[in-house]
Amino acid sequence: MLYPGRVHRTIVDAGGATSAEFILVEGRLYSRGDLNPSLFAPGIPADVWIELSGPLLTSNSPAANIFSQLQALFAPRYSDLSPEQRAREVVLTAETNVDGQTCFVFQTAETTQTGERLEVAIAVEPTGRLCSVTTTGGGLNTVETFTFDVPVTIAAPETVATPNAGTPVVASPPATSAATPAA
Repeated sequence: MLYPGRVHRTIVDAGGATSAEFILVEGRLYSRGDLNPSLFAPGIPADVWIELSGPLLTSNSPAANIFSQLQALFAPRYSDLSPEQRAREVVLTAETNVDGQTCFVFQTAETTQTGERLEVAIAVEPTGRLCSVTTTGGGLNTVETFTFDVPVTIAAPETVATPNAGTPVVASPPATSAATPAA
């Protein structure tokens, strides 16, 4: 299935170092970083792109989970809440500055499928656009920052390794498109 956009997600650790990158272009998922060797591509260096396809994307696999998360980025965050989710208490707690923009911070809580409580701080511009979403729980603090109306080009990597082969090959990536607005 082809998806209507392109996503480039970078995972950065608390020290600011990139630990993983994922690119989704026209339904094809590429990955590089510290997660690759242990999860998807033993023997391939962390700085080499691999395409996650076929057996790596079987149901409930780590790659299928990442693919699903990237696909979810095409829908606006919190746009399809259930009645129970809409009924959760949300409290305006502060103002903050995100990339030079003043934002209002709303606090709420979520419960994961395993019953774990997550604290969620949603920062919103006065216009209603998301500034950031901070999720804290399970020993992790995840911050997603949103940027709008900035021209960005997301393309498939030119060189991609074959998992379990360890040899980079020149990929035949899908055609690149003009600038795609970042979300």
